[in-house]
Amino acid sequence: MNQWSREYSRVFSEQNRAQFPANREWLIEQAGKVMPLVDESLRLTNEAAAKYEEASQLMSKEQERKALNLIASSLRMEGEIKQLFKTQAQLASDHTLNDAKSFNEKFNSLTELIHQKQKEKDQQFDEGKRLLLGK
Repeated sequence: MNQWSREYSRVFSEQNRAQFPANREWLIEQAGKVMPLVDESLRLTNEAAAKYEEASQLMSKEQERKALNLIASSLRMEGEIKQLFKTQAQLASDHTLNDAKSFNEKFNSLTELIHQKQKEKDQQFDEGKRLLLGK
């Protein structure tokens, strides 16, 4: 995740977004380089979630099952967040967006949704961790 998120932040910086649509092709090209990394990160996140779900079935205590399911759920939500980043990156290819204002409105709307889901993901993970540690 660190590998693609630094590059993503650089490409879709506020300064670069302000130059839209003049830099549309550059944004599309750069997004095309980052998306395979996002896809691989998404694949690994989904695999990890499946392993936690599988492990939860092996737990004898309800609290441990619930904890692992919460962690798996937080990983599934992380996958949703990565999908939202992909949606943001694809905005550059949306030819109905013809100015920086409309591009940034959609971009920022998705950013708000990402932050909301990140908060929910963190809460699920923290609760799962708390239950697992028995605190």
